[in-house]
Amino acid sequence: MVSVCPEPFLPLGKAAAACGHAAQLTAMRMPAPRLAAWSTAGFPVVVEHPALARWTRLRPHAGVEVVDAGFTVVAPGTSTALARWA
Repeated sequence: MVSVCPEPFLPLGKAAAACGHAAQLTAMRMPAPRLAAWSTAGFPVVVEHPALARWTRLRPHAGVEVVDAGFTVVAPGTSTALARWA
């Protein structure tokens, strides 16, 4: 599951990039057996746009947090996406 930050608003391209980075980082950090199962399933990804309250609850427990460098539309250090897996 990839969660896109509710604030600040991300333009479509920035949100897509954040989701892609979250998926890549997930593949790098996921335990090998879980990664193999994800691969066998075709790498499905569910993307959500949570409300701020849910984002705040998810953030400390995310397996992956994408933090933006700030070269384009958001400030440096902005958390743009989270990812988690079972």
